[in-house]
Amino acid sequence: MWYFTSTLEGWPSGFPRRAFHAVRVRAIVLVAKRFARDVTERHNHYNMFYTYIILSIKDQKIYIGSTEDLKRRMKEHNSGKSEYTSRFGQWKLIYYEAHRNKILAQRAEQYYKSSQGRRQLIKKLSLEEF
Repeated sequence: MWYFTSTLEGWPSGFPRRAFHAVRVRAIVLVAKRFARDVTERHNHYNMFYTYIILSIKDQKIYIGSTEDLKRRMKEHNSGKSEYTSRFGQWKLIYYEAHRNKILAQRAEQYYKSSQGRRQLIKKLSLEEF
């Protein structure tokens, strides 16, 4: 990381002051952009978010949800820790999508819960109407 001083110490005497400040600001912006890109790449690499659809083995009910950890969430559904899904016994995963961030996963979840999204799922998964 670079260290920036607020004084003109070390700046060549023939260059105007505003050039010093322009160079300083530009360097700070470049460092900030690099940091933001690194954070985004790390976040996208390690944290995927999922929209998933599970089917109740007992009653053939469909549940649509989103999560960051799909394996953990399936264990919660099958162990009865989820309020809604605990009433319907065991569940099996029938479909999931990976998304880069939580907002996209939640939007996909809301879409699949809409009537148009359900129609698309019926076509995509060859399901009977649910």
